[in-house]
Amino acid sequence: MNAPHKIEGAAAGRGWTRVFGLHPSAAALTVIVDLMANSATIASMGLFVPLEILAGIVLGFIVYRIQRHWYGDDGPSASIKAMIVGLLTAIPVATTPYILAYAIGGGLLGLAHKQPVEVTDVTERKP
Repeated sequence: MNAPHKIEGAAAGRGWTRVFGLHPSAAALTVIVDLMANSATIASMGLFVPLEILAGIVLGFIVYRIQRHWYGDDGPSASIKAMIVGLLTAIPVATTPYILAYAIGGGLLGLAHKQPVEVTDVTERKP
């Protein structure tokens, strides 16, 4: 019998929703930007495709910052999620809202199960 798959590394202490989830504000921003960029591309009959690619790059950077600071992802995890979001936004087809529906659900569940950060006061040290 095969042993069950083990998750190792940074993802070991987090659940499925924390590993694959996006912060809800990052997901909502992605859907809004993707719909706006695709609408402009369709209305211009393809002339705004370079603008859509640029929007994907900028959105990827914003999602990286949101994932790092608001969702608590480590650097590599936030980078991967940001690259996926940027790539999906740069593709001139409005599929991102459908794909991100799963990420929004995972993000909400991940925030609900987020472990509180313990803050210690370094000024009060006991000898």
